[in-house]
This record gives sequence, structure tokens and C-alpha cells, in this order.
Amino acid sequence: MSAEIVIGWPEGERRYQLPSSYTYREMGRIKTITGLRAGEIEQALVAGDSEVIIAIAVIAAERSGDTIDMNKIEDLEFGAISVADEPDPTQAADGVAAIEEPSSSTPEIPVAGGTPA
Repeated sequence: MSAEIVIGWPEGERRYQLPSSYTYREMGRIKTITGLRAGEIEQALVAGDSEVIIAIAVIAAERSGDTIDMNKIEDLEFGAISVADEPDPTQAADGVAAIEEPSSSTPEIPVAGGTPA
């Protein structure tokens, strides 16, 4: 399972698949947001550069079809964007909310005639 980037918005968190590679357009977007060139990104990430973290979150969200308001994401508290190695347990692998199946120990409910439903 791949890692996810988690954005903790005031109205609730959003999770996106963390990109493992980028297009040239996305690298240009990172440069526009951060001012960094491709060879400088890894060092900036290790140093905890918040603009790089924001840029990656924006790209992850855009890949999922969401549009991020730069003013809003830049106004989040530091630490509101994080990486989760485990997917959200309430989501299935396809991104659809998981439906909890009843356990086999669920008692049968009798219906008229004595036959369980």
C-alpha cells in the first residue's frame, strides 16, 4: 500500500495518494510554489521546508481532481499536513468508504413463520 498525504482542514481531513514521481508540469508547479529546482527538493524536504510540503500536497490533491486554494492551505497551522504510511481505515482500496460487514456472531432475527431473514 502506498503512503498518503493528509491535509487537516478545519472542516475535516482529506487524504491523497502521495506521488512517487512527477511530470515536468508538476515539477514546474513545485518550482513556482517553492522557488526550488528539482535537485534542491530532497534536501528541502529533509530540512522540513513547509513550501515543499505544501507543493506536494497541492499536486496530490490536483491529481485527485481537487483544487486547492493557496491562501487557505498556506494559512493552515504548521503540522496540519502530514504523511501517513497506512491508508485511512474507513476507506476501501478504491477510495470508497468501507462498509462494515456484520460479524458471523450477529444473531438471526426471526420473522413470521419462524424462518430467519
